[in-house]
Amino acid sequence: MDENRYNELQRNKRSSLNGAGYMCALVVEDLEGNQETINFDLISSISVTSSSNLTENTMMNGDIIADHIYREPNEVTISGSYGLFSNRNVQFSGPWDKLGNVEEYFENIKNKGYKCSIITRSLLNNSSTRFKTRENMVLTNIEWTHHQTSIEFSLTFTEQKTASLQTQNIPYTEEDEDGPEITDGIATFFTEEVLDWDMIYTLIISLLNEDNMMTEEFKNELQELSFSESGAALVAGGVLGGSVVAVGAIVAAALGSNPIGWIIAAVGIALGGIIWGICNMVNENQRRQELIAAQEKWGHEQFQYFEGDDERNEEELEDFFNFVGGIADYIKTLDNYITVYKIPTDAQQEMTIYIDDNNYVFKFNKISDSEGYQLTLSTPSKVIKQSTCWNECKSDISKLTDNNYLYKTSNRYRIYLMYSNLDEDGNPKSSGKNILTNYFILVSTINFENFSDLLTELIQNGGTVPQDRIQEFSNMG
Repeated sequence: MDENRYNELQRNKRSSLNGAGYMCALVVEDLEGNQETINFDLISSISVTSSSNLTENTMMNGDIIADHIYREPNEVTISGSYGLFSNRNVQFSGPWDKLGNVEEYFENIKNKGYKCSIITRSLLNNSSTRFKTRENMVLTNIEWTHHQTSIEFSLTFTEQKTASLQTQNIPYTEEDEDGPEITDGIATFFTEEVLDWDMIYTLIISLLNEDNMMTEEFKNELQELSFSESGAALVAGGVLGGSVVAVGAIVAAALGSNPIGWIIAAVGIALGGIIWGICNMVNENQRRQELIAAQEKWGHEQFQYFEGDDERNEEELEDFFNFVGGIADYIKTLDNYITVYKIPTDAQQEMTIYIDDNNYVFKFNKISDSEGYQLTLSTPSKVIKQSTCWNECKSDISKLTDNNYLYKTSNRYRIYLMYSNLDEDGNPKSSGKNILTNYFILVSTINFENFSDLLTELIQNGGTVPQDRIQEFSNMG
């Protein structure tokens, strides 16, 4: 390299350092809106972290669905140093030397939560920027490292995410006493508010019976349970709860020749003398193989009766009811796909429920004492449905179909209006169809036309549905 080339490189280097380079600056705004710009002596690095979170929810079949994303606040970390004898024009006032005043200044910014903007300024014109300006940043963490004549720092700034508030003058008007109340639907659990658990227990015992998971002697013991003092002691704090007579009725319904409940008829369970007549027609080896397969499916050995051993029989009964209760817990997974919203008051109202990323307004206007209420279902942009409550409601989940919902959203959330005239104890209420609190909104991603099959799948597959059948029941596959 000759002397002319060397001198040219030095001139370019000095020009870049003195005029054409960029430096990081901090614009600090105090609580009163006053701003000042702070420069740094030496910056070694600036790192920016920008991340988002993806929500995850477990589906009925055990898979994971990730369908919503939200942004985390950005973080910026500036590392560098201030020198005691730096020739840069960076000054901080205060009671200490320069480096102590630096510490005091930045710690004051952090403690008071001053809003900051991080920018890169051109040394040539002090206006143009090279990197993205980070605004609405708050200093959240400081690390100092002391040296003899300098101090190293690491400053972490976190984005302050805010919402703007718009106000306007609203003229005062007298309250319309006949106007609707503005309410929100009260979310509750489908399996607690709607599902008939006597029916569920009847179904479970019936399916066990169908698979020969109980010996004849054990079934006789179950049917005599309602008259047994030992049975009374067993059930008093057990899974099924309630009186022994109620438990006896459930067992009798499940094992009798005329089982009650629409759902048992729907799944086509063969009970009573029919199933045992068929069993007698097959040979002993086939029965043994079927029992082995059934025990593997249920994950439990056949329930038996032990002649003359009361203690062991009582343990077997306790094991049976615990097993039935454990299966019943599978059914509670339905609460992930079906939600019930109670109507909070018996008065004209506009009740809002957030369904499938949209607000739905259920407006109830009273027609008369005899005709009850008119329902208008709408979104913020359009009216969807308008009819009387009594004409639209259903009182039995077995009557819910893909043709009688109020509305089905784009993601196949089905919205039904339902009516219940039973109190918490299952007794008829004194009030009738014109009382709004007797109604509720049911929102489901499950097709109720296949609901009986779904219950059977949940019971027989440990709370899951086979992957090749999931789409028959729900849009969460």
